[in-house]
Amino acid sequence: MTLDLHAEGYHLRLSPDYGATLLAASWQHPEGFEVPLLAPLADPAAGFSTGCFIMAPFANRIADGRFPWGGEVLTLPMNRPEAQVAIHGFARNRAWQVMSRDAASITLQHREASPQHPWRYRAELAARLSADGIALSLSLTSEAEGPLPFGFGLHPYFPRKPDTAVCFTAAGTFAAGDRGLPVPPLQPPAGMGAGQPALLSAFEGLDQFFAGWAPAQAEILQPASRTRIRLTGGGAFRHLHVFVPQGRDVFCIEPVSHAPDILNRPELGADGQPGLGMTTLAPSETLSATLGLSACGA
Repeated sequence: MTLDLHAEGYHLRLSPDYGATLLAASWQHPEGFEVPLLAPLADPAAGFSTGCFIMAPFANRIADGRFPWGGEVLTLPMNRPEAQVAIHGFARNRAWQVMSRDAASITLQHREASPQHPWRYRAELAARLSADGIALSLSLTSEAEGPLPFGFGLHPYFPRKPDTAVCFTAAGTFAAGDRGLPVPPLQPPAGMGAGQPALLSAFEGLDQFFAGWAPAQAEILQPASRTRIRLTGGGAFRHLHVFVPQGRDVFCIEPVSHAPDILNRPELGADGQPGLGMTTLAPSETLSATLGLSACGA
């Protein structure tokens, strides 16, 4: 099943059956043509290589599926065994329930409980279209028996042309080491994340975490379609992960709540960068974040 929302020149298509994944998003340019805001995903059953999926209850990678907590070390199912990592959580592989819907908005919900991992939670995604763009609200409420670390993120794929550039500001970044996991120390951003437009063609192969996304805004510059796309984060979306796959005409700017593999890498916070860790929720506590996606002519 796919569902479509339309309002004020914006269009959004979702799949409740496949993780509440955003299959497509577009905007009507003032000059009359349609601009794809996301690289469209035609068949989520074949994989999540385009569109935008939800990462929960953790974002990015956990090395060896190793989850130390409460004096124990649990082993999570590794859904990328070739790299020996658990990656991107479970929410994208679950069916979500439609709680409410109209022509311009929708709310979906998913509840998770499994003997394969310690997390029990209720996740909710709300999407609303307006003249201001596409507003996404993501929340996760713990239904575990005791305190437990949680995190999440969004993993959007954007179209990339030879002249596409991005611009955002971060406090710093870590080198990407073995298996794409961050290695301290925190380094000042250079070329990307320094508040100036960075041409993506110069960063093919990048797969890197950027700490301290502030202000929580990013611009995608698409001269070929005379369009600027703006991302505006809020709440727990404190950081970004940027992925520019080689040989493909897509890239990802992923707002996330925590650093990759942070439970196994406390040394990442040794430089005093706050908020890198997952968020420990007591039962019934909620982690929430927002992302705005809008476009204008350029």
